[in-house]
Amino acid sequence: MASFSFDKDNHREQFAKAVTRLVTDDYPYAEKIAKIEALTEAYVLQTGKRPDPRELDELASWLIFGTKGLSLRKKNEIKAMRDKC
Repeated sequence: MASFSFDKDNHREQFAKAVTRLVTDDYPYAEKIAKIEALTEAYVLQTGKRPDPRELDELASWLIFGTKGLSLRKKNEIKAMRDKC
């Protein structure tokens, strides 16, 4: 399982980028749940804050519908991330 690290100054942006990397691919349902739990638990433990509701919504849509359920905003972020590589 991936390890997630968030610093105090930039945690919201780091969480959004972690969500973008995570939802780029589809996985079996149980694996998605495990990945979402690991990401959100790491965020809460390291920052003491609740993740951005917009990003939580993306994770929920991805869990239920896969990559086809992502918002246009998130799909554009994925495209931009892939274009950088």
